[in-house]
Amino acid sequence: MTCLQQSAQYLRIAVPKSSQGSFQPCIEGLNILENSQLVFSLVRQLSQAQFVLADRQHSERLWQEAATLNLDPDRIIRLLYGCHDHDDVEAMEAIDQGWRQEAHLEMAKGQETASRAS
Repeated sequence: MTCLQQSAQYLRIAVPKSSQGSFQPCIEGLNILENSQLVFSLVRQLSQAQFVLADRQHSERLWQEAATLNLDPDRIIRLLYGCHDHDDVEAMEAIDQGWRQEAHLEMAKGQETASRAS
Protein backbone atom coordinates (compact mmCIF):
# COMPACT_ATOMS: atom_id res chain seq x y z
CA MET A 1 0.00 0.00 0.00
CA THR A 2 1.37 3.41 -0.96
CA CYS A 3 1.74 6.29 1.49
CA LEU A 4 -1.07 8.19 -0.20
CA GLN A 5 -3.35 5.17 -0.10
CA GLN A 6 -2.64 4.82 3.62
CA SER A 7 -3.53 8.48 4.12
CA ALA A 8 -6.71 8.07 2.11
CA GLN A 9 -7.63 5.03 4.17
CA TYR A 10 -6.96 6.94 7.39
CA LEU A 11 -9.13 9.81 6.15
CA ARG A 12 -11.72 7.23 5.01
CA ILE A 13 -11.55 8.40 1.41
CA ALA A 14 -11.96 5.94 -1.43
CA VAL A 15 -9.41 6.93 -4.06
CA PRO A 16 -10.75 6.08 -7.53
CA LYS A 17 -8.49 5.42 -10.48
CA SER A 18 -8.17 8.71 -12.31
CA SER A 19 -8.40 9.05 -16.03
CA GLN A 20 -5.38 9.95 -18.10
CA GLY A 21 -5.25 13.36 -19.71
CA SER A 22 -5.39 16.91 -18.46
CA PHE A 23 -5.28 17.73 -14.77
CA GLN A 24 -8.64 17.91 -13.08
CA PRO A 25 -9.48 20.36 -10.27
CA CYS A 26 -10.86 17.39 -8.32
CA ILE A 27 -10.03 13.73 -8.52
CA GLU A 28 -13.00 12.03 -10.12
CA GLY A 29 -15.43 10.72 -7.52
CA LEU A 30 -14.14 12.89 -4.67
CA ASN A 31 -15.81 16.03 -3.42
CA ILE A 32 -13.76 19.18 -2.88
CA LEU A 33 -13.26 18.55 0.86
CA GLU A 34 -12.08 14.96 0.35
CA ASN A 35 -9.85 16.04 -2.52
CA SER A 36 -8.29 18.81 -0.44
CA GLN A 37 -7.70 16.45 2.49
CA LEU A 38 -5.94 14.02 0.19
CA VAL A 39 -3.80 16.73 -1.43
CA PHE A 40 -2.96 18.28 1.96
CA SER A 41 -1.90 14.89 3.27
CA LEU A 42 0.34 14.38 0.25
CA VAL A 43 1.87 17.84 0.70
CA ARG A 44 2.60 17.11 4.38
CA GLN A 45 4.26 13.83 3.42
CA LEU A 46 6.27 15.51 0.66
CA SER A 47 7.34 18.28 3.01
CA GLN A 48 8.58 15.70 5.51
CA ALA A 49 10.34 13.62 2.85
CA GLN A 50 11.93 16.52 0.99
CA PHE A 51 12.63 19.18 3.60
CA VAL A 52 13.07 17.25 6.86
CA LEU A 53 14.41 13.84 5.87
CA ALA A 54 15.98 14.80 2.53
CA ASP A 55 14.84 11.39 1.32
CA ARG A 56 15.01 11.53 -2.46
CA GLN A 57 13.52 8.07 -3.06
CA HIS A 58 10.55 8.70 -0.78
CA SER A 59 9.97 12.09 -2.42
CA GLU A 60 10.07 10.53 -5.87
CA ARG A 61 7.55 7.85 -4.83
CA LEU A 62 5.20 10.53 -3.50
CA TRP A 63 5.52 12.57 -6.69
CA GLN A 64 4.80 9.41 -8.68
CA GLU A 65 1.66 8.83 -6.60
CA ALA A 66 0.59 12.40 -7.34
CA ALA A 67 1.12 11.77 -11.05
CA THR A 68 -0.80 8.50 -10.88
CA LEU A 69 -3.72 10.35 -9.30
CA ASN A 70 -3.40 13.02 -12.01
CA LEU A 71 -2.87 15.79 -9.44
CA ASP A 72 -1.65 19.09 -10.80
CA PRO A 73 2.01 19.48 -9.80
CA ASP A 74 1.57 23.26 -9.74
CA ARG A 75 -1.06 22.84 -7.03
CA ILE A 76 1.28 20.73 -4.93
CA ILE A 77 4.25 23.06 -5.45
CA ARG A 78 2.13 26.07 -4.55
CA LEU A 79 1.14 24.39 -1.28
CA LEU A 80 4.66 23.12 -0.53
CA TYR A 81 6.34 26.49 -0.96
CA GLY A 82 3.46 28.87 -0.27
CA CYS A 83 2.68 27.68 3.23
CA HIS A 84 5.16 27.76 6.10
CA ASP A 85 3.19 25.42 8.38
CA HIS A 86 1.69 22.48 6.52
CA ASP A 87 -0.30 21.55 9.62
CA ASP A 88 -2.16 24.89 9.43
CA VAL A 89 -5.29 23.78 7.61
CA GLU A 90 -6.64 27.33 7.25
CA ALA A 91 -3.44 28.55 5.57
CA MET A 92 -3.36 25.52 3.28
CA GLU A 93 -7.03 26.03 2.41
CA ALA A 94 -6.46 29.71 1.58
CA ILE A 95 -3.62 28.84 -0.80
CA ASP A 96 -5.57 25.95 -2.32
CA GLN A 97 -8.67 28.10 -2.80
CA GLY A 98 -6.64 30.40 -5.04
CA TRP A 99 -5.45 27.43 -7.08
CA ARG A 100 -9.03 26.07 -7.42
CA GLN A 101 -10.28 29.44 -8.65
CA GLU A 102 -7.51 29.66 -11.25
CA ALA A 103 -8.10 26.05 -12.35
CA HIS A 104 -11.82 26.74 -12.72
CA LEU A 105 -11.12 29.84 -14.84
CA GLU A 106 -8.68 27.92 -17.05
CA MET A 107 -11.24 25.14 -17.57
CA ALA A 108 -13.91 27.70 -18.48
CA LYS A 109 -11.57 29.39 -20.98
CA GLY A 110 -10.71 26.01 -22.52
CA GLN A 111 -14.38 25.10 -22.89
CA GLU A 112 -15.14 28.51 -24.41
CA THR A 113 -12.31 28.12 -26.91
CA ALA A 114 -13.45 24.60 -27.80
CA SER A 115 -17.05 25.73 -28.37
CA ARG A 116 -15.88 28.56 -30.67
CA ALA A 117 -13.84 26.10 -32.71
CA SER A 118 -16.89 23.86 -33.27
